[in-house]
Amino acid sequence: MSVPPPGIDPAHGAYSVPPPASKPRTSLSVALEQSRNRLMVTAAMVAVVFSAIGVKLVDATLFNHAAEPRPRMAAEVDAPPVNRADIVDRNGNLLATSLATQSLYADPKLISRPDEVARKLTTALPELDYKDLLTKLSGDKRFVWIKRNLTPKQQAAVFRLGLPGVYFEREERRFYPASNLTSHLVGFTGVDNNGLAGLEQQFNKRLTTDPKPCSCRSTCAFSTS
Repeated sequence: MSVPPPGIDPAHGAYSVPPPASKPRTSLSVALEQSRNRLMVTAAMVAVVFSAIGVKLVDATLFNHAAEPRPRMAAEVDAPPVNRADIVDRNGNLLATSLATQSLYADPKLISRPDEVARKLTTALPELDYKDLLTKLSGDKRFVWIKRNLTPKQQAAVFRLGLPGVYFEREERRFYPASNLTSHLVGFTGVDNNGLAGLEQQFNKRLTTDPKPCSCRSTCAFSTS
């Protein structure tokens, strides 16, 4: 019995090609494969995040009253609830009430050019003194009042300037519809809305703790009508 020479397939009588030997994996190929896997995982996570953002946007624009936001004027603010009750006479006529206002303050540490900011503010609010304001804005404090109880027109003028480090603070201002007619009895409040004279001082605690109007029925015997 003859033995076929090496490389010949005895079943087919032809030379058989041995399978190629597998090459050992180098460290470079392993690193490339790991990097590719990490990139795929990162891409999947990014896709999930953006998908969630897209769902939120669709929900906000299509289902939650999709419409352009109503333009808001600079002087238009959400009025906070007042903290001091009204004063009325025995007939219910209003003698004193509180109005929500905006006051202007600054953080000098956030103002890089105090001279320019002071110049712009005195242009919008001519009643301010430039030198005094410049001294405030150049100091080391983190909070300085610029002007209390702005009018809506003043607030809009300052808002349009867009000054960094200059902000608005919600406050209250006391208003007396009868003016001097009842001033000797009703009294008045200070800049911080605390009673300093008359009924404002006498019932200061009552006016600041009870939101119901305070009637001077038991303390005065006159009517504004």
